[in-house]
Amino acid sequence: EPGSVFKSIIMSIGIDDGDVSPSTYINDPGVYKVDKYKIHDVSAKCTGHVNMAEILAESCNTGMAHVTAKIGRSLLQSYLIKYGFGQRTEIEFDNESAGKINKGYMAASELATAAFGQGLTVTPIQIVMAYSALANNGILMQPHIVSSIATPDGKVTKTEPSVLGQVIKPKTAKTLTEMMVGDIENGVARGARLDKYYIAGKTGTSQTYKYGKPLTGIGTTIATIAGFGPVEDPKFVVFVRLDHPHTSEWAETTAEPLF
Repeated sequence: EPGSVFKSIIMSIGIDDGDVSPSTYINDPGVYKVDKYKIHDVSAKCTGHVNMAEILAESCNTGMAHVTAKIGRSLLQSYLIKYGFGQRTEIEFDNESAGKINKGYMAASELATAAFGQGLTVTPIQIVMAYSALANNGILMQPHIVSSIATPDGKVTKTEPSVLGQVIKPKTAKTLTEMMVGDIENGVARGARLDKYYIAGKTGTSQTYKYGKPLTGIGTTIATIAGFGPVEDPKFVVFVRLDHPHTSEWAETTAEPLF
């Protein structure tokens, strides 16, 4: 489960469809009730009159659940498929996992938890692909780990860039980039700031489970951060994933410094 690193993808869908904008405000009581469950936030900054830019920067679960409620099930699923989730990327790697997203009926609680990257699974290369699209004006590219193939007779076949499709509008990609810069500069990922460059990014801390029950505390989480830069002319995407870090349960103090 990717956790909050998935929120950038969800927010891009909401903005691309016109359901929300960075300045869209909601009144958030700090708890989101869905089905028989209650969703809470870690930060008190998520409570009250907050806009989408603040919701992404402060990584608000409840605010993101409002976003997926506006997007709806079928549209959310179609966008995630366009992004490449729930299917193999066909990178040159044997036994690649496809991950798992819900492509059928989704309960309201499943729709809400997808907003913050729970109840679905992804691979690191899928996250890199999606963030590359955000950095690349919404264009999804085929990933490769093979640059070229040389045969004994001296023939060299180079791997050429291949476009898979336009996932979101260029304007949406630019807007998301600006929002993720806000996360790095002023939000929960500000520990990843650089002095000379602006970087766009988002952290994530996801739970793990034992016998179907969520575990809590240090050593039980998966800490991640994904980002790209320099934002004026992106050259790279970096994705850091730490399984069960033992210094802290949060990505902000584990994966973020490494990023």
